[in-house]
Amino acid sequence: LVVGSWSLFGEGGLAEYYKLDSKMATKKPDGMSVLDAAAMANSLVHAQQTVEQAAVKTGDRVLVLGGSGGMGTLLVQLVRSAGASYVATTSTDVDLMASLGVDKCVDHTKEQWSELAEWKASPFDLIIDCAEGVGAWRACCANGLLKPASEGGRWLCVVLTEWDIYITKWYHIFTFFAPVLGRMLKNKLGRTFSGGRAAPTY
Repeated sequence: LVVGSWSLFGEGGLAEYYKLDSKMATKKPDGMSVLDAAAMANSLVHAQQTVEQAAVKTGDRVLVLGGSGGMGTLLVQLVRSAGASYVATTSTDVDLMASLGVDKCVDHTKEQWSELAEWKASPFDLIIDCAEGVGAWRACCANGLLKPASEGGRWLCVVLTEWDIYITKWYHIFTFFAPVLGRMLKNKLGRTFSGGRAAPTY
């Protein structure tokens, strides 16, 4: 059996039968169910790349905005396994977040996450936004929730709800789309799953 991912516009391994480029597929790792492989084929690769890009360090305080989505559920597990000492998130599914080892989950429909006094008092080393976009960045800046870059603060946004793409040269479009178009499953799926660092949720 093989596991297929999909391209920027949703074309690829989303059907029972589909002809696709071999770089968008990999052999299903032994010991992984078809259901797990299908659930993790795309989101896991993105989540793993995000954690690597964020350079999570032992002792980091991490906030994942939107922790109960496909990316979020994997990210809260992966940042913990990478050494984060405190993992917080926003989600309406507080019980699911607790089962994944999250230290604090804020239900954003009942509480304004950006106004929490405890988070203002102890800013995060890393914030990963899977839910909001520019509005979340502005809220963090206004409330001092993220350490300054000079102290190791990092912000990664893996969602774009406001499509403000600024391109000053025609070829800049390639730098925007290249990371998405060039993604490949490679061996990360098998290594991450078999290593027990993350599991899919349903």
